[in-house]
Amino acid sequence: MYSKLLDEAIPELATVNINIEYVVRDWNAFDMASTTLLMREFVATECEEFFVLVSAFSGIDKANNEKLDNSLTQIQMSLSPERYTVVHVEPFTKNSQSLLKRVKASLISLFTATNAPQQYNCKERFMWLDPVNDRNVQSNVSVSLNSRNKT
Repeated sequence: MYSKLLDEAIPELATVNINIEYVVRDWNAFDMASTTLLMREFVATECEEFFVLVSAFSGIDKANNEKLDNSLTQIQMSLSPERYTVVHVEPFTKNSQSLLKRVKASLISLFTATNAPQQYNCKERFMWLDPVNDRNVQSNVSVSLNSRNKT
């Protein structure tokens, strides 16, 4: 789904000199070895700025929250010396707000030079596919934007 959306956006972004190349990889968000391998490959890419889209993790059960938090922290740590932007998009739910607060806290504790995360809440409702629970959920969206200039 994201590949299809990105493929449609690439020509439009190119008109304003934003050139995108991407690779789709399997990743186990609960496994630190999988996250480490993903990020090693990711940061080895030559580019002016890294852009990371993280989405739809708020439906994860409480038993896996810590594992997910560890992986999200690993992603931020891997990107820490680089110029990057992370956009985190979640359905607007109680769980998502808790997740975004945890992510924000880890960002602030890791990088004092990180720009303050900006959060946006959209009133329009969207249909979300929840593959973990095999259902569709209608919700509005919460977006957290985090960025850091290269040090």
